[in-house]
Amino acid sequence: MPTFWDARYKNPSVNRIAEHWFIDYLPVFERVKKEWNIPIRNFYKKIMSVHLKEDDNSSNANSSSIRIHIEPIADMKMLMEIDYLFGNIDFRQIDILKKFLVAAEPSLPLFSEDSPHDEHLADIIALTKKKLDKLDPRQFNNDLFKIFFEGDTDIFGRYYLKGGIVLYVIPCVLFCEANGLDLYTFVVMILAHELAHGYNHRGKDKDNYMWKNFGRVDTMVLEGLAQYYTYEFLKKQLHKLEEGKRTFMYLLKYQAIQYRCFEEWDTTPEKIYSTFIEFRRGEYNKYEDFLQMLAGAKIRIHGDVVDD
Repeated sequence: MPTFWDARYKNPSVNRIAEHWFIDYLPVFERVKKEWNIPIRNFYKKIMSVHLKEDDNSSNANSSSIRIHIEPIADMKMLMEIDYLFGNIDFRQIDILKKFLVAAEPSLPLFSEDSPHDEHLADIIALTKKKLDKLDPRQFNNDLFKIFFEGDTDIFGRYYLKGGIVLYVIPCVLFCEANGLDLYTFVVMILAHELAHGYNHRGKDKDNYMWKNFGRVDTMVLEGLAQYYTYEFLKKQLHKLEEGKRTFMYLLKYQAIQYRCFEEWDTTPEKIYSTFIEFRRGEYNKYEDFLQMLAGAKIRIHGDVVDD
């Protein structure tokens, strides 16, 4: 099997990104790390009421118990699958054609009925739509996520139990390119998700308690909490990241159930915090226990009514 660096791919997007990831895209990830590492940490320290040992000196986050690494990709298999499924499709074309339709379709009424250009423009728009059907990013997302997201591989980033975070450049670039998403915003979102795992796991509460059995807990709880706090963070950053909330919701459509389950919790950060602390202190690991504790928190705090 060829190594990542000497492989050549049929897919032009994969080939271009794999060849130029270090020069063209790594700087975006480094910028996100520099500009958002500490703000995300400060937000989680406050909303989760937990802290890391270095939080007392936020400028020391670079020598952190949760270190951030940036790598090209976790597994070459992903690129080989894209080559097999999508062949010669250049994912940049999707965004270009979408932008053309946005500009061209509203202009059709501006042409008079007897204008020869009216028919030509309508034909071009029809051809563009036909081309887009073949390049439909929904199929790309569904195929890709079916292979990787529902398995054991984290394709955009990963949190390790020993305290490390890895962000993967090429999958993030490919997904953003195929879906017309802003890469910078997308990487902030992925970093926020992985740091949420880190603070859930290693963050100490007021009694210096951490999540001892984190690695044995149902992924519905782990990913649900990470998604919940990521979404809360992005909602507070709309003045700086205008596309943050939209990007999160767009990706969510294609993710597995453990990434979407938090939508059903329908509650406040105060009640999530109460459930989170009770669950990890009791060293529970089942999602059913988490939901039962959340129901109790809804009744106990401000007397919410919980449906049976």
